Amino acid sequence: MDKVNYNSDTFFVGFDYDVILVKRKKLNKYLSLLSELLAKKIPKSELVTGELKPKSLEKIDMDKDLLTHIKLFSGDKLWSLCLYIL
Repeated sequence: MDKVNYNSDTFFVGFDYDVILVKRKKLNKYLSLLSELLAKKIPKSELVTGELKPKSLEKIDMDKDLLTHIKLFSGDKLWSLCLYIL
């Protein structure tokens, strides 16, 4: 990895042969949301893809806004990293 980290709010990490730019605000948002979803017993495999099964949709009370966010975030490498560390 040939990146330099200048501060603790924006930095680079290596994950699965990828270099990921981490912004602390976004990291905290992802970790908080994923912690809540995992506490509701939503499987990590569904959170990785963003495709929730009917049982999981029931657990989040069919919240369309939350589902939209999950689908949007599932394509982010930082989201995958957060899932891996939780």
